[in-house]
Amino acid sequence: MHDYYFEYDAAHRIFASRVTGAFTDTIFETWYHAAAGRVRQLSPRAAILDLTACQRFDVSTAAVRKMAGLHPILPDPAPRFVVAPNDISFGMARMFQMLGPEGRDMLFIVRAVDAAYEALSLTAPAFERLPDHP
Repeated sequence: MHDYYFEYDAAHRIFASRVTGAFTDTIFETWYHAAAGRVRQLSPRAAILDLTACQRFDVSTAAVRKMAGLHPILPDPAPRFVVAPNDISFGMARMFQMLGPEGRDMLFIVRAVDAAYEALSLTAPAFERLPDHP
């Protein structure tokens, strides 16, 4: 059991990650590598990291710097969204965005998942939860 899970909307080819528990340095790194594997399997056209249900956001600036230096999970031109409803997660997501290498021009930080859906012209999302282990 993780503090996050993955979903996929096959009709629209959108990959989503939902954080439901703590988001710490270790979980961030574990999530990043797990999400990258799922993206390689699915080849989505867009991705969403939804922090709306995150119960504790405890990611350090050092971890943000480290993870921002990695190759994007889903590089441009694919749009990616981080849904960060509170000021701390929003600020850390913006730091991640600014510190990242080229290939993150299509990474957007938004406050609500509906903003991501609207930007993707997604009116009737049909996400299905993926098994914890592929």
